[in-house]
Amino acid sequence: MLIDGKKGGGKKLHEKKIFFNLSWYKKKSRTLKMANQYGDILSLLATGSIAWGVYPKAPTAFTDLLDPEQNSFALLLQWFMVFVLIWQGQGKRDVGKGLLGTLVMFLFVQVGEYMTKRKSVKKVQSIADQLRQRYKR
Repeated sequence: MLIDGKKGGGKKLHEKKIFFNLSWYKKKSRTLKMANQYGDILSLLATGSIAWGVYPKAPTAFTDLLDPEQNSFALLLQWFMVFVLIWQGQGKRDVGKGLLGTLVMFLFVQVGEYMTKRKSVKKVQSIADQLRQRYKR
């Protein structure tokens, strides 16, 4: 390998101080690995969040294909499209990362829907309790 015009000599590329000293990364490799793992998950989620819509309206034929009222397997297709988005984006075409990101997005959506339903059920129950108290004889 030629580095600095010398065969096998000179400083190695990763030891050069280009903008700042990177030697402290070597000491904290365990912390860095943990940060990279969380960073990977966050970047997968950031890519997956694009699926919630920031694009122009899709053609009607495509939206009909993904409409659960018109297509029995539309939900599966919708989540497959989220997988493809994550896989080709921050998943770096790694199927495992694509599946992990899709699973985390799916769980996030399910928990959000559960919490919304729970909150709305509690709201209805509190209104019913208030009405019972008001009209109690």
